[in-house]
Amino acid sequence: MHQTIDYIDQLTFPPQGHVTIGEANSSLVHISGQEDPKRRAFINTYGAQRDALQVPSRNTPLPEPPVLKEPKEQETGFLGATQIPPKAWTIDTVKDTIPAWVPIDTIEKQIRQLGVDKYFQSVESAWNTARDIWNDIREIEDMGDKLAHLLIRTIAFHPFHPVLAIALWDNSVWIYDLSHKAWHASPLAHRTYQSRVMTLQWKPMSGTILTVGCEAGVSVWHVYRGKYIQDPFSGRDNTPALSQEKSSTSPNFGKDPTWDGVSRFEYLGVDQMAWDPRGELLAVSSSARSSTVYIRDGATNQIAELAGTLPHVSRSKTSPVKVSILTNKVCVLAWSPSGEHLVVGYQSGLMRVFSTATWEAVDISDLGGAVQSACWTPDGYNLIYTLVDDHVIRALHFEKRGGELNWIKLNYVTLSLQENDIRRYQNEGESPAKTELRRRLGGVELEDLRAFGPVEQVVLDPNGERLVVRFRNTDLLGVVLVRPTGTPLRDLDIFMPLGFIRGPASKQTHQGQSLGGEVAFRDPKVVAMSFASQFESGSLLSLAWESGAITFTPFYYLSQQRIDTRL
Repeated sequence: MHQTIDYIDQLTFPPQGHVTIGEANSSLVHISGQEDPKRRAFINTYGAQRDALQVPSRNTPLPEPPVLKEPKEQETGFLGATQIPPKAWTIDTVKDTIPAWVPIDTIEKQIRQLGVDKYFQSVESAWNTARDIWNDIREIEDMGDKLAHLLIRTIAFHPFHPVLAIALWDNSVWIYDLSHKAWHASPLAHRTYQSRVMTLQWKPMSGTILTVGCEAGVSVWHVYRGKYIQDPFSGRDNTPALSQEKSSTSPNFGKDPTWDGVSRFEYLGVDQMAWDPRGELLAVSSSARSSTVYIRDGATNQIAELAGTLPHVSRSKTSPVKVSILTNKVCVLAWSPSGEHLVVGYQSGLMRVFSTATWEAVDISDLGGAVQSACWTPDGYNLIYTLVDDHVIRALHFEKRGGELNWIKLNYVTLSLQENDIRRYQNEGESPAKTELRRRLGGVELEDLRAFGPVEQVVLDPNGERLVVRFRNTDLLGVVLVRPTGTPLRDLDIFMPLGFIRGPASKQTHQGQSLGGEVAFRDPKVVAMSFASQFESGSLLSLAWESGAITFTPFYYLSQQRIDTRL
């Protein structure tokens, strides 16, 4: 039987005023400044640190994107997307529906039990009216854009190159090459068809294709290496220069990025998007407006629908009527590392695990809430996830028995400082134990403690051994060691919290809060995280901060895979 283990009383916070520069063999290193002996020792052992990046504020004019080629209307490219105007991938042109595993008579029975059968047409009419009004309001105020206030919206590492894609507040996407320590010369931007950027995904096995989830749908770009500038945001003359690499290695070397069109959905801004590991299937949805997942098959160029719980029901009277259960909007998409399974999490609290061989599925309905964030371990046996408005880190272990998919709940952990912990600490009397408590909490006065709040995001490194946890109400990031399990499962414990990462302190460049006539500036929080897919001595984490800084945190350790190869 699984249990929840609380580690908050066993962990030490980074000292106030310190910055975490990385991990050295299961120990996080925090330094007080550039002259800290621990920094010199870290550099002497592992080499120089990577320089942080800084994106400009909203007051800084950004370089203009290049004028895109206006292709002929009949020209189509990747994803079958016609460039000008983008028409091809719309709800009206969906070619097929992946069969839902729930029999249609069961769906009809459930609908009759809900007592809504006689209200189909009136509900449809009311919904269409409300949808039109909502879209009109959104066009004016851009309501629902949770990322609008951020300098950096999201980031994504290339699957096998040391290249980072960065989406900025103006909906442009910039590419930074870590190996050259330089930016690609041209941003990826389209004023008409790339607004409200919400997610970035590099296509596996392609080398050059970056897909951008945005208001219009999925914007597709080909990104080529070879033409770089040192600082595109300085305002100085930055004449693009070709890399010193041999340009003969690729016919596309040094080319400007090309836009391949936008695959468009009616009334559906894409904020959930995931490629299968082979880059053959793309799953797309919108957590704001839809309960439907669309699957695009690259081999057949066909689009299909994956139905949610109580999937769309068609009526064969005067015209088909599609009914969606509003609480079943999609909140998470996650492919298993082998591509054998696709996990779809719904806001109703249901998780559905599809087998991509047959598109049959099993339901997991006892999670306790809607999934907030999820990631698979590289062996494909474990799914690590968190729930909306919850601070617990959870995991499921999957195994096939007798041809059927089974799952086991592993032990949960929490490393989040909560209100009840703060009250307990503050109620302790003055004693040596309380002095030690202040030291363990990084020197923070107990009356200044603030709860971490729920978990917003978890990311797992490519080795499957370092999990980084982002909380809603603190600038600290949790780090958890993850133990590979394999099969058969022998132990429910796979988590061991390591400590916390503290980022750069505030430089008073972001909004503060007024306190008695004074303005207090809190330290910036992380808004997006991404692990590099390749890092020789452990793993490399990229962190995008509210302040517009992007830092790189290395985790130096000997992975289990490397240990096994030495035996």
